[in-house]
Amino acid sequence: FMRAGAVNMAGIAGFGMASRIMRSKRDDWKKVESFRDMIELELKSVTNVSVVGKEVKRLGNMSMLSFPGSDAAFLAAEMERMHGMCVGIGSAAEPGSFSRVLKAMGKSRSLSGSTLRFRFGPWFNKAAAQNIIVSICSALREEKGRQIV
Repeated sequence: FMRAGAVNMAGIAGFGMASRIMRSKRDDWKKVESFRDMIELELKSVTNVSVVGKEVKRLGNMSMLSFPGSDAAFLAAEMERMHGMCVGIGSAAEPGSFSRVLKAMGKSRSLSGSTLRFRFGPWFNKAAAQNIIVSICSALREEKGRQIV
């Protein structure tokens, strides 16, 4: 498909350079994936978490974790308050809403309000992964304490 007008040479060159950079960082992204898997495995051993989408091919730098019976908005706020983390909850932030991503995956509406999304960058390392585990566990304990009172 050709269009009339000037060709975006800067855009073409930029895309080519970005492709070369990403190809050269392939090993770094494999490490990110291994740390993501470490988080998921560790959390499964200490919490009632389910990894959404684990059964299908997915990006190595993404994790979607559901904590049944928990409030994702509360967990995200606690993780930010206690540990300075920014965690995505998508449309789960709106009461009664249903994440279109989870809906497209055939997941239940109740899963939407208890799901946190994480995206990791090339800077991600073992210390950052361990900090996420601690942060999630702290937020879950805080939520449980709030429910008891």
